[in-house]
Amino acid sequence: MLAYLAQARAYSGDRGEALKILHRLQNPSQSGFVSPWDLALIYVALGDKKNALTYLEKAVDQHVGWVVRLGVDPALDPIRTEPQFEQFSQRIGIPQTA
Repeated sequence: MLAYLAQARAYSGDRGEALKILHRLQNPSQSGFVSPWDLALIYVALGDKKNALTYLEKAVDQHVGWVVRLGVDPALDPIRTEPQFEQFSQRIGIPQTA
């Protein structure tokens, strides 16, 4: 739920609060396991393509189930045209939608 809250804060313009939540999620002693997919979506919401792609790659490498949404999840639209994103989709065999 904290990942969704961080995304909502980022999209609403409350970057500072989104970053606080993100830091908390990245500290395993406070939050336990957090999927790299969730972290990627937070970074997309923050407009940080580089980190979004880094965590998305981790999600692909770790076979996170949500990666099947690569071709259709509108939250990923800001990074969809990045060459690295296209490589992930090809790697796991997910066709891109127009």
